[in-house]
Amino acid sequence: MATPPQQPFPAQQPYSAQQSFPAAQQPVPGQQPFQPQPGFPPQGQHQLPQGFQGHQAQTFCRLCGGFPAVEATVRGHQGILIMMRFLSLKGPFCRNCGTSVWRDMTGKTLLQGWWSPLSLVILTPLTLLWNVFTRAKLNKLPPPVPGQPGMQLDPGLPLRKRPAVWGALIPVAWVLFMAFQIARGS
Repeated sequence: MATPPQQPFPAQQPYSAQQSFPAAQQPVPGQQPFQPQPGFPPQGQHQLPQGFQGHQAQTFCRLCGGFPAVEATVRGHQGILIMMRFLSLKGPFCRNCGTSVWRDMTGKTLLQGWWSPLSLVILTPLTLLWNVFTRAKLNKLPPPVPGQPGMQLDPGLPLRKRPAVWGALIPVAWVLFMAFQIARGS
């Protein structure tokens, strides 16, 4: 007698926000329901590290879950001849993750931000200025508390030691070129 092939998983139904997982809600007969261990906070509640117990602001980094964190927006800009692209990453950041994101987006803006006329004159300088204020906000934070729930981003090399910093010479070269053209025409 031939048996139909068995499917490894039951037929999938479209997921909706109202659905729940019934197997997780119903206890298995003969098994004790889950009880949290003493000393551990209940699931979904954060316990602040020692020394921060009286701290009221419970802002955690969106990337690693680290504490303390500050609400900030890091911006980037790409000028593409006749088009342009605006980039941003919002969220509370701890000092390490915020510094990493800031260095990455500012470096890319230094290389890619100057390549349209409006970007060269107005938008890229404003984006870089915005990021200076964001960096000042991140520098005011103390280092993250050890033992965070997630991996922190590596800040890497300082911006002044990265090859992207050479992108700052693009507007200087443009100004020198324009000055040369004006002097040559006279």
